[in-house]
Amino acid sequence: MPIVNRKKQPATHLIENLNFHEPLINILPNGLPVYVINAGSQDVVKIDFVFRAGSWFEEKPLAARYSHKMLREGAGSRTSAEIAETIDYFGAYLDTSNDQDFSTVSLFSLTKYFHELLPLTEEIIKNPHFPPKEFEVLNMKQRQKFLIKNQKVKFIARRKFYDLLYSDYHPYGKSPQLSDYDNININDLESFHNEYYGAGNCFIIISGKVTDKMIGMLEKHFGQTDWLRAGRPEEKLIFPIKSREKSCFLEKESAVQSAIRLGKVLFNKTHADFLKLKILSTILGGYFGSRLMSSIREEKGFTYGIGSGMASMQHSGYFFIASEVGSDVVKEAIQEILREIEIIISQPVPEEELNLVKNYILGSFQRSLDGPFALSDSVRSLAEYGLNIDYYKNYIALIKSVTAEELLETAQKHLDPGSFTVLSVGSKNHI
Repeated sequence: MPIVNRKKQPATHLIENLNFHEPLINILPNGLPVYVINAGSQDVVKIDFVFRAGSWFEEKPLAARYSHKMLREGAGSRTSAEIAETIDYFGAYLDTSNDQDFSTVSLFSLTKYFHELLPLTEEIIKNPHFPPKEFEVLNMKQRQKFLIKNQKVKFIARRKFYDLLYSDYHPYGKSPQLSDYDNININDLESFHNEYYGAGNCFIIISGKVTDKMIGMLEKHFGQTDWLRAGRPEEKLIFPIKSREKSCFLEKESAVQSAIRLGKVLFNKTHADFLKLKILSTILGGYFGSRLMSSIREEKGFTYGIGSGMASMQHSGYFFIASEVGSDVVKEAIQEILREIEIIISQPVPEEELNLVKNYILGSFQRSLDGPFALSDSVRSLAEYGLNIDYYKNYIALIKSVTAEELLETAQKHLDPGSFTVLSVGSKNHI
């Protein structure tokens, strides 16, 4: 048996090939697309109903979030307790989530009980009750949660950062205020659901051990024209983004730590430079060995963690850097972050570091394709933008071929520190 020298680092090399399980696309009679990922060895299935029904579309704050959260609180002939009991009885799990652009209902089930649970899911999606008592409980809990979170510098910074980037009149810049919890009512939820929850505004992803019988059931329960409603809603006008102040401080008395955010509005994943900026953001602060982690955490000891990234939404996207640091070192931390940005726009990434990051990104991406449910998440991130699997193939090719000079050119084009918005939230003793 050979002896392994554990003091010697193993050789590294780029991953040569990644196998993509391309989804099949079925179009139901009413035009509803269904992405089918028939993969995996376990007798389980996951189905996602993705609606273009995020906060971007709401006329009244909280309408999108509440109408989605309350889907399980009573539907058809069933109460919320009966829905929960049925789901538990069959060992299933039903999840709801939403963001600025989309709202999603996800069902995880054993394949043998799919036929029992899909009719229930149909009732939940198509015929929710929005009962007054459950609405009052939800609103009370959400209001209390808002009050508690609003004591945390991280929460305050996130809300203010969106406002600084997009302004509070823009759908991406708005955040619910305390008064909104008093103004929302059941009629708002019903109106939002009636307008945006229809086949013309939805796509489905089903993954796992998928059978032809399941597709037939989807056609029966979700493929009929009586569910079209008004179809996909008209997009709101794209709001222009006004220039806001580039530096902002919000005081939070007695805060032990301060939250800092730096960033700028850019574009979403359909832009030609988005993937290169993802690579740059990984180098800067996208993994534990990144430059910002090495500098701000390891060398300076200012924070436990710091990260950077590219956020993509339907109508925009932004680059960001986020951390929480001691209130006495905010100024120094921001200066150090800006210094690292200056370096990345003035010096090519060393070959050894670039190869390391390429390996990290490829390895992370390979993990994101591990299993049918992970695959469904990857497919969803493409379907939301009307992209296909070629996007990921091009991404892999770019990671392997991109040069330090190309990244330097991209950084100089988009990451000028003078164009960044800088926000800090905490006690004023660092000013």
